[in-house]
Amino acid sequence: MDLSSKKVVVTGGCGFIGSHIVERAAGVGAEVIIIDNLISGREENLNGIDGNITFHRASVTEDIEKYMTGADLIFHLAANVFVAKSVEDPHYDAENNIKGILNVLECARKLDIPKMVYSSSSAIYGDDVAVPTDENQPISPSSPYGVSKYVGELYCRTYTDLYGIDTVALRYFNVFGPRQTGDNPYSGVIAIFIQNALDKKPLTIYGDGEQSRDFVGVRDVVEANISSAVKPNLKGEAFNIGTGSSITINKLADIIESMAGKLEREYAPARKGDIKCSTADISRAQKVLGFSPTVSLEGGLEELFKLYQGKS
Repeated sequence: MDLSSKKVVVTGGCGFIGSHIVERAAGVGAEVIIIDNLISGREENLNGIDGNITFHRASVTEDIEKYMTGADLIFHLAANVFVAKSVEDPHYDAENNIKGILNVLECARKLDIPKMVYSSSSAIYGDDVAVPTDENQPISPSSPYGVSKYVGELYCRTYTDLYGIDTVALRYFNVFGPRQTGDNPYSGVIAIFIQNALDKKPLTIYGDGEQSRDFVGVRDVVEANISSAVKPNLKGEAFNIGTGSSITINKLADIIESMAGKLEREYAPARKGDIKCSTADISRAQKVLGFSPTVSLEGGLEELFKLYQGKS
């Protein structure tokens, strides 16, 4: 599928990742319809994006069919994206993530929208898996968020099998990059660390800091979405989207300190639902999608640090 002149729906399009997908799709000539309730997304993320875009402030749990008529493709990102929030309030997580994707898929079925790219998560794996983790590892989520994301994948496969919608699920590892905010306690650790470093606040590390994470740049995640959109007949398949390497949170703090100077560290109890070790095996995405991450962690951190400095 060539995205130029296509009508593309991006749910969660004002969010960190979603706004980058909006920018990329609009940049190749697609008409982009954004659906976002602005609970975690920010309309300012659309500032400076050129192209044919229309924003509707609405939740994917509501009646959104009227916004999606005539669409050729859906990128579904709207969701509760915070593991800790899901542990605190599983009903909230299920309402947004399970009811949300079911509503979007029903719109696709009723309106004959042929394709959907679903933003899933490595949280579906839990801790009891081999590292690096490939897509054939057992699914054993350790948080309600992981459960809801996997339910979304099951719905995608079911709608592919029953109704012929060509769906694909992308299992993101730890995404970072521009437009990620560090002013929310649920935000990603990189954004929080950089914001705290600039504010000369301590870096809070949950657990012993030896938990590892595979940090993947948002631009690479966008390209995985575009590749998945244009490739036909993926039929409910799922792909890991990461880099294939990881570092510990303690090592991440070291890198932040190398840019910001010496910082205090405060160690807090490990958070419920957090995964100990996380590294993607991306060989399947490389083979099928042509996925090839290009954003290095160090280079991406330097870019973010400069961006945050410019805003402070």
